[in-house]
Amino acid sequence: MHNEIEELFRNYPELKEKQKMALLKLSLYAQHEAISHLLREEIISNEVAEKEQDIITNKIVELEDGH
Repeated sequence: MHNEIEELFRNYPELKEKQKMALLKLSLYAQHEAISHLLREEIISNEVAEKEQDIITNKIVELEDGH
């Protein structure tokens, strides 16, 4: 199956790029949720959480605007 996916990506490079962007976005959403969890557990301050979540949110917006 791995070889079939590699062949598919070779034949359709735009599909590979689209998949990479989707995975990056999922990763950013997971990071955002992790920050929320750390805040709920009082491991980080509200100020730190807001700063980090703003950075992550901006990255998500950039991805959506660019693609």
